[in-house]
Amino acid sequence: MITELYMENIALIDQLRLTFSPRLNVLTGETGAGKSVILRSLGLVLGERASSNIVRQRQDQAVAQISTDPEPLTFQQMRQVMGDVNLDPEEYPTLHRQVSKSGRSRSNINGNVVNLNQLKLIGDLLVDIHGQHQHQSLFQKELHHQILDDFGGLTPLRQQVADPYEELLRLKRQIAKLSQSYQQLESEKELLAFQVEDIETAELEVGEEERLQNEHKRLANAQQLYELSDEIYSGLYRGQIESSVLDTLKGLNKSFSKLLTIDDSVEETSRRLESALYEIEDLAHEVRNYRDQVEFLPGQLDKIEDRLGTINRLKQKYGATIQQILDHYQTAVEKLEKIELSSDQIQDLQEQSETTQKLAQDRAQKLSTQRRTIARKLERLIQKELHTLSMEKSQFRIAQRQIALGSSGIDEIEFLISTNVGSELKPLTQIASGGEISRVMLALKSVLAQTDLIPTLVFDEIDAGIGGHTANVVGQKLKDLSQFRQLICITHLPQIASLADKHFRVEKKIVGNQTLISAKELTMDERIEEIARMQGGRDTQTAIAHAKELLKDQSTG
Repeated sequence: MITELYMENIALIDQLRLTFSPRLNVLTGETGAGKSVILRSLGLVLGERASSNIVRQRQDQAVAQISTDPEPLTFQQMRQVMGDVNLDPEEYPTLHRQVSKSGRSRSNINGNVVNLNQLKLIGDLLVDIHGQHQHQSLFQKELHHQILDDFGGLTPLRQQVADPYEELLRLKRQIAKLSQSYQQLESEKELLAFQVEDIETAELEVGEEERLQNEHKRLANAQQLYELSDEIYSGLYRGQIESSVLDTLKGLNKSFSKLLTIDDSVEETSRRLESALYEIEDLAHEVRNYRDQVEFLPGQLDKIEDRLGTINRLKQKYGATIQQILDHYQTAVEKLEKIELSSDQIQDLQEQSETTQKLAQDRAQKLSTQRRTIARKLERLIQKELHTLSMEKSQFRIAQRQIALGSSGIDEIEFLISTNVGSELKPLTQIASGGEISRVMLALKSVLAQTDLIPTLVFDEIDAGIGGHTANVVGQKLKDLSQFRQLICITHLPQIASLADKHFRVEKKIVGNQTLISAKELTMDERIEEIARMQGGRDTQTAIAHAKELLKDQSTG
């Protein structure tokens, strides 16, 4: 609830501070006294739009501020709106707004800067203003299903719809994400399958290319290898025209043998020559064996060239080396597996989605049926309240139209009213009369008092166009409602003013050379005087006696 409203330099207000009761607060005064300016100030700090002309003449800025004492649930909702800014639970929230004469606005809560949207969201949690202003929560069609559900105790069932619906949205997002990825991979599937088969068919091995290249080199040069090895063998072992190396060494060995018979000092040299003779002979045999093993296989050479051609073709397409080709193959295989896995996942998620949607749809249908029953009950109760408020010709209906499944079910709920015989039912926002608006809201709030959580209700001239018995009824309903909610009411009816827990008189006064708006909490004597004035006889003994009697009746009642 609002504990205090402070205003400074707003229109004709210099400085004004009002401390409210947690129950019924009444503001009275002559027409044009400035009561609407006080409501405008309240709206300003609740996030309504402001213009520079609200700033009092010759002043730089206007200030509006309210101190609050919210319920724990409302406080938690306020903290959610504030986001990262942490409200101290030990400190009552104070909403503050400044508007400069240039039209710029600044807002804060307990010194923490907030934007206008945050201020309005928090204002919506705290106060409902009913009358000519547009701060009414009941005018917001998107909240009508919540009001109906709260009244009928259907909130848990609505949550049972919201839970699977949120899960359904999550599944659909996951399906969409996987499907997008799947479509991208699916477009590559044919190419990937071709690449896998292309590489798989080749049966490549790491190191194979080097081995084939060496073999190709040998086969391609077989004739030259044979001729060279034969030439070496002939030179070492069997010369054709001239003596071979081996024949030459044998002749030299004989000469060394003769030399030994003369001088045995060359014995070591002779042995070395003899050893070289054996080594050359063994080397010649090895060269001969190599020569004999040289193969002339043109068919095998063709096969190797074909194989190297296959490897080169794959290298041009998939990588510079066989290892890179095999890596590409592994990546392609994994992508194909992912495509198949994604397909299975999508199918599984779609099945989950269908099951979840059916669950949400079934619960939403159950909720819709119960809403229809509750709506008829609420219609009857509000219709009855309207009749007691001298709106016997009014009709109140709750329209329930089926829409696509959402978090709140399959219903679009809207409150409709007709205030005149023969008039069509219209949304609440199309009610023209401020007095009618206030009385409709009073009827709704009276019925919904136990379920509507907004702590402070403001009624602007709820008494417009009524009097007599209806005025008494309206006053009593306000009094009854104030047992559950804080009420701030602007009225011209003494029957309502006499019921106030706090009574403020608003008036204009000339101070020096300027006109200022003031408001004062009235004492009992001042209340008697004010109520007498409201009855049209401030200075008559009869009016004063009637005012005293009215206040006495209310205090004893």
